[in-house]
Amino acid sequence: MGQSGSWKQRFRDGSGTSDFLYSLASRVAIVVFAIAVQSLLAWTLGPEGRGEYAVCLVFATVLGVASMLSSDIAGTYFVSSDRFSLTEGASCALALCAAGSVVALAAGRALMELDIAFFQKAPHEAFLVALLLIPVLQLSRVLLLLLTAVRRFRWYALMTGAHFAGHALWLLALFLVWGGSVSGALWANVARCLFTVGLIWWLLRRSHGLRLVRPTLVRCREMAGYAVRYHAGKLCDLTNAQVGTILLAFFVPVKEIGIFAVASQFLTKTMVVPDAMMTFLLPRVSREGEGSKRMVLRLMLGTGAISVVFLSALCLLASWAVRLLFSASFLEAVPLIWIIAPGAAVRSTVKVAVPYLLGIGRPGIVSLSTICSVAVNALLLVLLLPTMGLAGAAWAMAASFVAGSLVLAAGFARCSPAAPAAGPDGGDAGMEVVHGE
Repeated sequence: MGQSGSWKQRFRDGSGTSDFLYSLASRVAIVVFAIAVQSLLAWTLGPEGRGEYAVCLVFATVLGVASMLSSDIAGTYFVSSDRFSLTEGASCALALCAAGSVVALAAGRALMELDIAFFQKAPHEAFLVALLLIPVLQLSRVLLLLLTAVRRFRWYALMTGAHFAGHALWLLALFLVWGGSVSGALWANVARCLFTVGLIWWLLRRSHGLRLVRPTLVRCREMAGYAVRYHAGKLCDLTNAQVGTILLAFFVPVKEIGIFAVASQFLTKTMVVPDAMMTFLLPRVSREGEGSKRMVLRLMLGTGAISVVFLSALCLLASWAVRLLFSASFLEAVPLIWIIAPGAAVRSTVKVAVPYLLGIGRPGIVSLSTICSVAVNALLLVLLLPTMGLAGAAWAMAASFVAGSLVLAAGFARCSPAAPAAGPDGGDAGMEVVHGE
């Protein structure tokens, strides 16, 4: 009860409330500028160009996340829980990031030499730019989340807003200079990541004395141990969001890939409140421990109510919104939005449990839920895509959201507030929770 009371008191005071409001403001900024970026891409590239961009971005994102060992989440956990200093945590996280980048670049270049349909969906030079995006994208994620680890939520809000606003501005500038090209759109992504990295490093160096030191092997292994246990879940979560685009790249014209990308990205970018909870809760739960479970449950219920209302309104206005933001050539995305929205509402509700489970050192539950999601998504895609086309891909995505959320909710419910959490170098407590404690 002591820990729970401490959590409630801290949440109700000005500091706790302001931290959440800064996190929410940053997520709102992300949504606004992300939709602006999607709109620029749609109007400038059209369905075919948007499909080419989606294929290149999926290539860079999946390959990057697969190779980076979740260094962004691991760095945030260890610094926010005071296990590592900021300098030590950042250095270890960046070391993991650098090692992963080498693997990702080598693997990506080798894959590009294979004669497979995926790499015929976009120009070769665009895939080369996508490779360059891998290390800078992960580096920006590491440094952005470290702002929350040192409780600089106001800076995080400003930097994330600037990060996505910069993407829109770079896109606009490059389109004016080069015209509408997929390579130009990818270069805009690289430029905004480099700008964000430089700015955050300067801020943390000036205010917290951040510097780069040579991390010890023991400390890197300690961080990698936590990262590996969460990494399967993160990779599957990303794959679950992108598997539709990946499989579509093998079987459908690039125009249909662009339409599906607009529908799926439009919905995932609307998860404003649960994403804000993720940013706000992970550092706090890492400090407060399992006594915060009741508060997280209340936040989960409130988030669910907000998500249902918001997504219902979005479905009613989908046709108007798509026509205005993306042009009439993307109207085929409207039925896909209607199909995916209920699953997105379920996912938005239960997603609030993720930072709680990560914060108490139980990433295995998150991994298990996302593995279930990607399995359901892939299976239904194989079954439905040949007969239903894009609608089948949408149904598969919605079902995967629900399946993964059910596993996550069950793990959260069985996680006793009184039980000690496994440390970052302990066993995978997440599996113990699923089988009962």
